[in-house]
Amino acid sequence: MAWAKWVSHVERRIIGRALDEILANPNFTVSVFDGEEMVVKPTRDRMNIIKEIGQTGETSLNIHTFDGKRAGWIWFIHGNEEDVLSDCSANPVTDAIFAAVMAAEDQM
Repeated sequence: MAWAKWVSHVERRIIGRALDEILANPNFTVSVFDGEEMVVKPTRDRMNIIKEIGQTGETSLNIHTFDGKRAGWIWFIHGNEEDVLSDCSANPVTDAIFAAVMAAEDQM
């Protein structure tokens, strides 16, 4: 995978799980905001998403439906290791993703 070299193994695991949860729903696409600009337009291309994660100190994954509606967002602050998932929108979509990521981390 083409993760930025400074994104730690722990952060890759957590962000990767969140991305897996999003892309498990075939109706969702993801755009990437790097704290400065939108660097990836809505896509399901995992590699294109991953290569832009961690290029700045923060990354937001914006979740979209195929009809163009925004379903939520997840904000990561890099360098925080197991606390990389910093915030997310409060709705059933992101609540379920957050719960799945945290449950998987609890198993570690």
